[in-house]
Amino acid sequence: MELLRIAVCEDDQRDIDSLKSMITESGIPAKIYTYADGNGLLSMFVPGFFQLIFLDIYFDNGGGTAKTEENESQTGTAPAVHQKKLPVLPTCATGMDIAVKIRETDEDVWLAFITVSPDHAALGYKVDAKRYFSKPPDYDEVVALLQKAAEHFSGLSDEISLTIDRKRCRLRARDIRYVEAQNKKCMIHMGNEILAANITIDGLSKLLAAPGFVRCHRSYIVNMNYVQSVDRDFTMINGDKVYIGHLQQWQVRSDYRKHLLRLAKEV
Repeated sequence: MELLRIAVCEDDQRDIDSLKSMITESGIPAKIYTYADGNGLLSMFVPGFFQLIFLDIYFDNGGGTAKTEENESQTGTAPAVHQKKLPVLPTCATGMDIAVKIRETDEDVWLAFITVSPDHAALGYKVDAKRYFSKPPDYDEVVALLQKAAEHFSGLSDEISLTIDRKRCRLRARDIRYVEAQNKKCMIHMGNEILAANITIDGLSKLLAAPGFVRCHRSYIVNMNYVQSVDRDFTMINGDKVYIGHLQQWQVRSDYRKHLLRLAKEV
């Protein structure tokens, strides 16, 4: 089972610790990222990176008592880049406000609200929330949601969600041969088709973290399954050249040798 990437956006450290304990005790593999307020989450948000987000509805002036910093995680390293900077919201913004901004760029991430008040429960339908927990959340109910999320996203483990021609599309990672960065977009080469995705190459490299993909140049990501040979640069099976950066030569060649050894063991 692949790791679930989970964000917890909560301004009370005790609630953060409690939810983290529930996730850990569930036995479901997960990497947890914590944020003390909504702007901390939005400032680091990459569409398609998180699979499940737990959101408090009410924040105590945008940060409150949580000890975590906006852009830090106690359990994982948050994505360092984002497709575009989402607007900074007032410090009194609610979790529902944060959810609305998230839904502008990511339709696939699961959202779950945790709060002391049921006042916004009906509004959860507006952002397609999966669950609405009252504080303190019930352990069994949280685990049930985690299990459903794990089952759902394990079936999509080879798919990534990207914005192409202003539409949200899902692509099979295995079909991507290589990626080239051009003017803050990524040209995704898939056989005879080239798609222009509205995401930075740094952001896309976070999504293409599966074995076989390597960031071989500041402007290129390559799927080594489609490499025909390597000399100074990669030659793809269709004859295209993919550059290997000067500083990355040793590491990329090492990654390619390990990739070939892994393939040999699978035969």
